[in-house]
Amino acid sequence: MKIDLHVLEQLEKEKGVSLSAMISALESALLASYKKYYPSKNVTLKIVPDSGLLEIVVKKTVVDKVNNIFDEISLTQAREIYPDVSIGDTIEVQVDPKNFGRIAALTAKQVWQQKIKEAERNAVYEEFKDRVFGVISGKILRQEGKNWIVQLGRGEGILPQKETVYQDRYAINERYVFYVLSVKKLKKDVEIILSRSHPNLVKRLFELESAEIRSGVVEIVSIARDPGSRTKIAVLSRDAYVDPLGVCLGLRNSRIQNVTRELRGEKIDVILYNPEPKIYIASALAPAKVKRVEILDQAKKESRVYVDKSQLSLAIGKDAQNVRLAHKLTGYKIDIKIEE
Repeated sequence: MKIDLHVLEQLEKEKGVSLSAMISALESALLASYKKYYPSKNVTLKIVPDSGLLEIVVKKTVVDKVNNIFDEISLTQAREIYPDVSIGDTIEVQVDPKNFGRIAALTAKQVWQQKIKEAERNAVYEEFKDRVFGVISGKILRQEGKNWIVQLGRGEGILPQKETVYQDRYAINERYVFYVLSVKKLKKDVEIILSRSHPNLVKRLFELESAEIRSGVVEIVSIARDPGSRTKIAVLSRDAYVDPLGVCLGLRNSRIQNVTRELRGEKIDVILYNPEPKIYIASALAPAKVKRVEILDQAKKESRVYVDKSQLSLAIGKDAQNVRLAHKLTGYKIDIKIEE
């Protein structure tokens, strides 16, 4: 019996399954199949690598009368192979069972399919495992329950409902940029979890736009995001000659416009980080103009901000969005009062 090694070599080239791994898997599967139909106690099976020949060897006990054809052999038959054997001896007999060729072919096909799937799963995992916490572009494929399935080249990602942005109107074949939350190799496939609402999506998009941010010359210190509506980011420069606001905005606001476009129109406020809480809080409430800031409790991070009456609604924002994002950005509770 012979296994076609050319098929295995072709699979090795196309799917990346090593020939040795395929042969090992085939040997294990064929041995299990053999034992199912021919229940010998001591049997070994191997595929000769150079020729593909299938060798099945069974250890049999030499007996006067055979009661178990799978594990016993008569003295007459045994002496045809080994002339000097006696009753009670154990000999190795190479066998070629009838009809096993059909069973072997079916088993080989199943193993090939299994190995191909395993190789494809490993290839997808290797491609995406280092992209966790990064951004990736993908195309909406379909909706499954409340989740969206996204085509990512050779892999498929899952966009859970909780990671969507309610303003987005996901359409089949429409392309989006996603933040990669996790990549896990499961038993049957690779699970890639994506997000459109994570604050770090904004950070990664700015990194794509700016070499200064990628290199760390300009740092995004903090992000506060109301997904789909508004984001505030606080930035600082590690180089006195580099303007962090200009780096984020770009020439004629080109960089921030590119990020806003990827976020489907989400507004972005870029403010200058300052270690002095009063200055930082006042900046975080932009575009409102602040009169003065009081730090009520440094340990509890409580503050009070005074603005003109005309600036009150702007400082608070619609549905308190502006003050809420400023609180997330700075970490300070902000109580806004009118300066009399």
